Amino acid sequence: MKKLSPHLSIYKFPLVAISSITNRVSGIYLTFSAMGISFFWLTNNKQKEIIYNKYNETNFYIRKIFNYTLLYPFGYHVTGGLRHLIWDMNPKLLTNTKVYKSSKFIFLASILPTIALEYKLSEKLNLY
Repeated sequence: MKKLSPHLSIYKFPLVAISSITNRVSGIYLTFSAMGISFFWLTNNKQKEIIYNKYNETNFYIRKIFNYTLLYPFGYHVTGGLRHLIWDMNPKLLTNTKVYKSSKFIFLASILPTIALEYKLSEKLNLY
């Protein structure tokens, strides 16, 4: 049977599409994170203590990587939401080049709320 179109692997996936997909996936991730946190807070104190102890026994750098991996989707989703608010107020910013540049920007700018959130959570929970 003859293929009707070339295989998708020969095309370069646009950064704007990756940004859009990442925003949707981070939203789903946040929903499941909220559910997980809710179940965690419903557990008894003995189970929470076991989890805290296991977490604190791990290597400092492993904990940092773990924290940033869990918190980056939050930072990304918030930054992407702010970008959409800006677009809603300024539709003239919705040009191909500006959307492409803003997609690059939010991947990097998401690091700031991630670091701030990790610092605040670590400070509040006395994890270090």
